[in-house]
Amino acid sequence: MVSRSVSRNLINAVIRVGLTASLLVSAPVFANDRADDSETQSGRPGRILISVAASWDGSNVDQTAVNSLAAFRSQYGAIPMLHFVSPAYFSRSPKESERSVVLLRSSIRPGDQVGLHVAPWKSIVSRSESMFRSAPTFWGAEVTKRDCVSDCGREVPILVYEPEEIVRIIATSKSLLEEKGRDLPLVPAAHIAGWVASPDVHAALRRTGFTWSFSSVPPDQVAASLGQWPLMYWVRGLWGGLDRLPQPHDVTTPHGMLTEVTTSGALLDHSTIAAARARFVDMAERARANPSQEFVYHIGTEMASAVRQMPRLAMLVETLEVEAARMNVRVAPLRIPQVTRSIPILEQATLQPTDKRPSDDPDRRPTPAH
Repeated sequence: MVSRSVSRNLINAVIRVGLTASLLVSAPVFANDRADDSETQSGRPGRILISVAASWDGSNVDQTAVNSLAAFRSQYGAIPMLHFVSPAYFSRSPKESERSVVLLRSSIRPGDQVGLHVAPWKSIVSRSESMFRSAPTFWGAEVTKRDCVSDCGREVPILVYEPEEIVRIIATSKSLLEEKGRDLPLVPAAHIAGWVASPDVHAALRRTGFTWSFSSVPPDQVAASLGQWPLMYWVRGLWGGLDRLPQPHDVTTPHGMLTEVTTSGALLDHSTIAAARARFVDMAERARANPSQEFVYHIGTEMASAVRQMPRLAMLVETLEVEAARMNVRVAPLRIPQVTRSIPILEQATLQPTDKRPSDDPDRRPTPAH
């Protein structure tokens, strides 16, 4: 964990230049923070909206993980977080469902928002009356019966399911989350496990009422971590041209428009602080060059690895604060819905074929497997 004295010194330095006031204050700051023509001509910098996410992906989350999140928020408690929650926690035993609800509710603070984490867990697929697939998987090895003693399937890319099955899986997931999270600050945002949001997946999200997707990632951000695994095949196939697109961008589907937000800093489980910082600096330079635009910088981590990753997330937030102050870029929290500028439309090409796997050894598994 970053030492308390170092953290305090960095935060105080940021406060002196006024950055933390814009990063840590919630939505009301947005109303008076628009760049008009006169501000643009006078050189006022562009603005970056920051999204910090915690992914509750259906894997085991215990009190230790929740405590790690609480420790992070003791330093940055005024930063609102976006929680992507898998309803797999609620589709197993009543005891696990009750326990998961308690842990989740204890982690939600005023200003937070809750979206859907989408993964084809077997418990969800069965409820949706779809046929469960045990392969292909992100890591090459087929899901076995032993893997499914409690639940399984999160490592199977949802895009290998038939389009109508994808709709049923997402609709079932959404219904479960709404049922168990009636008192939670739910928003129409979703994250697709593995960033495998193909056109069929985007269409299913929009058809089931979602207007925001946080399901794209720059391939180079995760190549060092995922380069040897089949998952990287899908990431490259879907997002190889992502750097040429605005962040965020709109995707056209048969059911309407969907705003796609890129995980600019990747999940810290699959990236480095240096790489995440470089992405932010690049975005800050674009914000300075385009003062009338807003950009979204999205970062996050998985709750299953919170003990390892929350200290790194704290270090990254400090780094972003200092860089934003150094580059004189305005920073504020993202709220959903929040971006009001005109967003260019993206027509995604279909990923073909969706069921092939690279010729990796199917017996290899990642470490850690998140």
